[in-house]
Amino acid sequence: PIRPKVIDPYAEAIKALENLRSRHLPENGHDKEYYTSLIDILRIYLSRRFGINAMEMSSTQILHSLRGNPETRNDQPRIRTILEIADMVKFANERPVPDDNVKSYNTVLQFVESTKPLPPEPDEAKPQKTKK
Repeated sequence: PIRPKVIDPYAEAIKALENLRSRHLPENGHDKEYYTSLIDILRIYLSRRFGINAMEMSSTQILHSLRGNPETRNDQPRIRTILEIADMVKFANERPVPDDNVKSYNTVLQFVESTKPLPPEPDEAKPQKTKK
C-alpha cells in the first residue's frame, strides 16, 4: 500500500515564508496580499503543528487557542501584534510602515523556528541484543 507523504509542518512553513519573501509584495504596494499570505502560512502551521483549526478561526479565537496551549502560550503576545496589524491591513485598508512588514515576517519566522518539532529521541530504553 502507498502511504501518503507526511508533510513536515516546519519545513512547509519555512519554504512558504521564503517564497513569500521572494515575491516582494509590500515593496510593490501589495500589503493586503502580503498579510493575507503571511497569516495563511501561520494558520496552516498552527493547524498542522498543533492541531489548532486556525483556518476557520478569527484572530481572537486563534489567540485564545495559543493561550491554552503550553507550547504556544509564551508566543501569544507576539502573535497578537501581527494578527492586529494584518487585520488592520486586510479589513481597514491601513498601510503598514515598512518596518511593520519586516517585524511581522520575522515574528512568524521566529515563532516557527521556536516551535519546531524536536526529532524523536532514539529509544535507549531497549537493551541491545548482543551475539555471543
